[in-house]
Amino acid sequence: VLDLSMPGRSGLELLRRRAQRQPAVRVLVFTKHHGPAKVEQFQRAGMDRLREKSVAMTAFLEQRIRARVGQVLDIRTPPDPGQRGCQLSLRVRGPRDEGRALFESLDRAGIVADWREPDVIRVAPVPLYNRLADCARFVDAVAAWAASR
Repeated sequence: VLDLSMPGRSGLELLRRRAQRQPAVRVLVFTKHHGPAKVEQFQRAGMDRLREKSVAMTAFLEQRIRARVGQVLDIRTPPDPGQRGCQLSLRVRGPRDEGRALFESLDRAGIVADWREPDVIRVAPVPLYNRLADCARFVDAVAAWAASR
């Protein structure tokens, strides 16, 4: 039994390592997303392909942030994909209130992020639910927010 979201570790990374070391061991994965359609989608995609897409999407998001809004956001997450899963922890270069203002602007734009005190915005492109266009939309929204300041 494996939870994909655990404090300090990525369930996907643990699953990948387990598959390399013990390919015959079966793993039961739990997720808060319910319904047979989601389970079937997960099974069709396969863990290796999901992890590959996850790494690629997060790398794309990281690259776009650095290229377009690097003067606005500081990426606090380790650069090694094995240490970060699919999420990036971001901090606005400026006072906490600016970070909160960006978070609220993203929320108004329909972009789901996570606010962590004291001043971190977490974003996580999830390969079953997001596309590269969603990553680009996030960066566009940050750039628009910064231009309006």
